[in-house]
Amino acid sequence: MGKHKGGSFSLFDSYMANYQQNSTNMSDNAAGEQAPSLPDSMRVSTLLEQIGCERSWSQDQIDNDLRVLDRNRLYFIRDLRSLSNYSWQVIDLLPLVRDLLREAVTPGWDTEQNYYAEKMKKKAKKKEKKEKKAARYNNTMIGEPVQPDTTRTAFRNGASAPEKGEKEEKQKNKKDSEKHSSSSSSSSSSESSDSASEVEISKGTSQTTSTFSGRPIQAVDNQRIRVRTASGAVYECDRFCPHKKVDLTAWGQVMGNTLICTKHNWKFSLEGGGSGPKGRTVHPCRVNDW
Repeated sequence: MGKHKGGSFSLFDSYMANYQQNSTNMSDNAAGEQAPSLPDSMRVSTLLEQIGCERSWSQDQIDNDLRVLDRNRLYFIRDLRSLSNYSWQVIDLLPLVRDLLREAVTPGWDTEQNYYAEKMKKKAKKKEKKEKKAARYNNTMIGEPVQPDTTRTAFRNGASAPEKGEKEEKQKNKKDSEKHSSSSSSSSSSESSDSASEVEISKGTSQTTSTFSGRPIQAVDNQRIRVRTASGAVYECDRFCPHKKVDLTAWGQVMGNTLICTKHNWKFSLEGGGSGPKGRTVHPCRVNDW
C-alpha cells in the first residue's frame, strides 16, 4: 500500500520537495497565490506512512490506522476531501491521527473553523443583546405590575371614598331616627314608616353606587385616558406619563383635581392645563360624559 522500501521513488517526498520550492518562489515572485495541495490521486496510505515516520510511530500502529481507513473505503486523497465535518468526527481514528490527516489534506482548516465559530459566537451575543433591549422597551411601555399597597389602594378609591362614607353615615343616622320615632306610633304607621325608610335608603345606595363606584381613571384607547376629579369634572388626557412613559391606567391616581403618577410622584393639575414638573403636561381636555 505505497510503503517505502530502500531508496525507491516516493511520490510524497517528490511532492514535499516541489511544495517547498514553490513556497519560496511564491513569497518572492507570486504573493497572493495559494500553496499547491496534495494530488487527488495520491494514496492515503502513502500520506499516513510519511506522517507515521515523522512521528516515530511503530509499524503496527500505522497498520491499525490503515485498516480503519480501508474499512471506511478511504483509499485516495480525494476520498478524504469528500468527508464532511461530521464524517471526520465519527471515523474510528485517534484524534491526533485524524487531525494530522485533515491538516495535510486541507491546510488551515482548523483556523477556518475557529473563524466561523467566533463569528457565530458574536452573532449569538448580538442577538441576545437585541432581545434584552426589546424586553426592556416592552416593560417600559406596558408598565410594571401593580403591587398591593395601602397608600395606592387609598388613592385608587379617589375622592369618592370620603363622600360615600359620609352619605352612608347620614343614612344610618336617619334610619335609627326613624326606627326610634316609629316605636311610639301604632304598628300600621310603624310598618309604613319602615317601608318608606327602606325605599329611600335603597334609592340613596343605588345613587351612590352609580355615581361614585369604580376607579376614577379609565382607558379610552392606546394613547388617551378619561379621568374623573373629586368635583365630578371629567377630563381626557394622555395615557402615558411624560416623565418615563409609565402607563397611568395602572400607576395613575386622582387626588382632588390633580392627576398623580405614583411611580415617580409626578403631579399634574387638570384644571391648570395639566402642567406638571419641568413644564411637562398630559394635555387634558374637559369632556361631558364619563
